[in-house]
Amino acid sequence: MLFRLTARSLLTPRAPPTRTLASTSFSGRNPVDIKVDEISEQYAIAKDELEIAVEETEKRSIYAADDRATVREELEKLENLYRDSVSTLPAEQGEEIRRRVEQRIREFRNAVQELNKADLED
Repeated sequence: MLFRLTARSLLTPRAPPTRTLASTSFSGRNPVDIKVDEISEQYAIAKDELEIAVEETEKRSIYAADDRATVREELEKLENLYRDSVSTLPAEQGEEIRRRVEQRIREFRNAVQELNKADLED
């Protein structure tokens, strides 16, 4: 027998979806997800700047030093956003943010440090 959709089955109350860590905001999204999205957006900007700086450094362009400085600024923005996000939310939510993005930030920081070695060579 096939399942038949009836008005009664549509109106039957269902259990609310389980939420993790915190209640949702007025937009219906978990604060952790909102912060992770903000961090991810800044990460994408910083990563784009890193790619440009690497290309310019490899070409030994006159813009390379400025591009590396821009990457350092974007890294600082990323780290500040991350620290603020972790410290302003309750500890459990901060840990969730840390778990979800810390590794990417650490890897990005290491890549910027490698790129900074080019400043010593210039």
